[in-house]
Amino acid sequence: MPVKNDVLGYADVPVVEEEIALSDFQRRVLEVPPAWSVALTGGRGGGKSWTIAFLILRHIVAHGDRARVLFVRQTHQGTEDFVLILRELFMRIWGTSVTYNANTGIWRGFPGGGYVEINQIDSFAAYGKFQGRSFTMICADEIGQFPTDELINLLRSNLRGPADVEKRMVVASNPAGAGHAWVYRKFVLKAVAWVPYEIDGETWVTAPSTLDGNTFIDREKYLRDLQAACAHDKELARAFINGDWDVVRGGSFLSLDEKRVMFRGWTLPEGVTVREYARGIKAVTPAAHGVTLRAPDLEEWQFFLAMDWGFSAPCVVFLAARSPGATVEGRWYPRGSILLLDCCDTARPERLEMGMEMPVADVALKVKEMWRRWRLGGAPNGIADDAAGIRNQDGVSVVDSFADNGVYFREAGKGSRIGGWQKMREMLNDAGKVDRAGLYVSDLCTGFWATVPFLSRSLRNPEDTDGALDHWADAARYCVISKSNPRPVTDINL
Repeated sequence: MPVKNDVLGYADVPVVEEEIALSDFQRRVLEVPPAWSVALTGGRGGGKSWTIAFLILRHIVAHGDRARVLFVRQTHQGTEDFVLILRELFMRIWGTSVTYNANTGIWRGFPGGGYVEINQIDSFAAYGKFQGRSFTMICADEIGQFPTDELINLLRSNLRGPADVEKRMVVASNPAGAGHAWVYRKFVLKAVAWVPYEIDGETWVTAPSTLDGNTFIDREKYLRDLQAACAHDKELARAFINGDWDVVRGGSFLSLDEKRVMFRGWTLPEGVTVREYARGIKAVTPAAHGVTLRAPDLEEWQFFLAMDWGFSAPCVVFLAARSPGATVEGRWYPRGSILLLDCCDTARPERLEMGMEMPVADVALKVKEMWRRWRLGGAPNGIADDAAGIRNQDGVSVVDSFADNGVYFREAGKGSRIGGWQKMREMLNDAGKVDRAGLYVSDLCTGFWATVPFLSRSLRNPEDTDGALDHWADAARYCVISKSNPRPVTDINL
């Protein structure tokens, strides 16, 4: 049954009697204590924007002239959609007494006072207009459009006001956007729907919704539109329609099937090197006329490092292996396949877009420890992004500094980013095929699996990424474009 003015709750203000119907999802969100912040997640068409409007309405009515509400989206066009929602809602409650100033983006004229500001934020420069200001409620819609959570965290610092006024953040997002990875980690991965949890001392509730629960739209038509938009990507359709955040490739720049690409990290027996483990200590290969080949007659695995240098951004170093065509732990890796065995990086915990600003000497220690852990012997060596080879005003490059610390890199000669992405995409697609070299990634490479499956396309250049959280992808790209084994396969005719 529709609930008449249910959203007004305990308000004692003159209103225009108008029936307001809520979905079960919206009613449940409104039951969340006002002092708790809310993350509205789920698929498209679940009614999240209208739910935010109801929460704003209740906050304004409850706190009167002490209520200062800010609603933001990344673009001005996005805010205009929400203005129309508020216009319809406020008109049904207060008629024409509440007005909107399009120049300032502010709603005023509420019976008890207070205001609602509609604004956009897409950069640190845009945040300047909020610097030093205070709000009792901040709502950020479509936060998945932000590649990192930095701007949303900055806005959180503006949430302050009288002690007896409940302050809260309300955020909303669909899966598969540019910020899928950080939204997933922060509000979905460790959260149980509708069960409170804490982030930095603040209580949050994750409230998921789906198209099925929204009875106020033409669901059949909306579903057809979503299916048409995702006709060539079933995972993306699953994300949009079902609100699934565990999509592997929904909206991703790289097509990546976790079942084919991921392998369980190798565990070396005591005293066995990774070279011995990969080829099998007792491995023999029959040739002809009763002749067998043993190491070192067999082609060896090649092990090397691949680095994407970063200081303020993360530095990522993979330990990679190129297969000569071999079976390890019951899995066949065709000749030329690249395996990412392990990884070390300088990313800040829970802030994968930021580096810890570690000097080269400290990063070199981490790299040498990883090299020793796999018992490779010799000096750690491999390839790095070309920029790491550029010398500064003192004539010293990052590659030179690593060499001074016992880790040796050569420039990858990465060439065209577009060509490298195409090669990487092909090898990911070929993973699991018995006759084609593929790219395989160990579950030990946690940074890869937290970022690469969720990379989004650049709006300016669909053949490239949007540049956010691509450090692990870049290091993997250097692996696949590195010069392959120069030794040819030799036919033995006896």
